[in-house]
Amino acid sequence: MFISKRDLELINEAPPHKELVELFIATLDREPTTIKSYSGTLRRYLNYLDEIGVDKPMDADVIKYKKHLKDEKITVNKESEKKRGSASIQRTVVVLRQFYKWCGDDHDYYPNIARGLHGEKVKAEFRRKHLTLLTLFQWPQVKLINTL
Repeated sequence: MFISKRDLELINEAPPHKELVELFIATLDREPTTIKSYSGTLRRYLNYLDEIGVDKPMDADVIKYKKHLKDEKITVNKESEKKRGSASIQRTVVVLRQFYKWCGDDHDYYPNIARGLHGEKVKAEFRRKHLTLLTLFQWPQVKLINTL
């Protein structure tokens, strides 16, 4: 990504990312569960930035974080681990894009360094299928009720 003189000024003058995240979360007009999800996603991102010692992230840092999520193993239970699912990574990408769009394009707090971040293709086998009447009436617990 080409960094303009204005972007460098924004980066140098920007408040800490923790403060930006707090402002972003405070201005969200979303359901409480969505706000909680965004908070958790951004908290994990801030922890990652702390771990790698970055306080003024650039676009390469966001891309490294996405790669980190792909490679990271998460604990399922005491005896097994698995890689993070593509849907989880995609949700994280969406939150980061919205956060940096809010920071840069909407408020001029920090450049939109996630503008070129590509999403993760969600595998179709993890999507739920819609419920049809035929499927519904095949369940033994469902009985037709005579409404006459």
